[in-house]
Amino acid sequence: MKKTLYGIVILLCSIALLGGCLSTSNVKKSSGSDQAENELYAQVPERYRTPVEEAKADQLDAAERLNFADEKLKLAKLQKEMATKKEKLGNYQLKLAQMGHKEAIIGVELTQWEAIDKAGLGEKEKNIKTIYGLRTKKAKIETNRLDVKRDHDTLQLHIKQLAEQIKAQEETVATMGEVLEGAGASPPADPSEAPAGSDAGQQ
Repeated sequence: MKKTLYGIVILLCSIALLGGCLSTSNVKKSSGSDQAENELYAQVPERYRTPVEEAKADQLDAAERLNFADEKLKLAKLQKEMATKKEKLGNYQLKLAQMGHKEAIIGVELTQWEAIDKAGLGEKEKNIKTIYGLRTKKAKIETNRLDVKRDHDTLQLHIKQLAEQIKAQEETVATMGEVLEGAGASPPADPSEAPAGSDAGQQ
């Protein structure tokens, strides 16, 4: 049993070593292949290199266009995040307004019962219970409103910070677009910026 286990361990180690050797060999081959290619290309006469230089220029242009598209996507994601945050802020503002309205209604009812009690009208015990019940309701609304106001103000700060990010990203995209246009390469078309009346012209 021990001999069998020992044999399995040796076999696994051998496989691992063989895999490592093959991986190292592939890296060396790739590196050696690149070096050989560079050495051969260095011997190519200048008159045959024009297509290669053109291909390299195309590659650089494609890389710049890819980078530009990536930056535009980042901007779109930031703008989408802003829309989500603004919608959430609107919900907070609605909730605050609803709480304020409810608190105002209770305030009217509370002052009416306090006036009734001061005037010596109604049942005294009932007046006291009603007044303190309304005060408790009003206090709960005020506490909840403070919690919502805290979340509202925090989100408002995040929106301000995000707006600064969006502004910086817009400047980045605009600069990259100008560079591409200056280099004679039109930036990737934005479907949302299609000229007015283009659909009508196709019909």
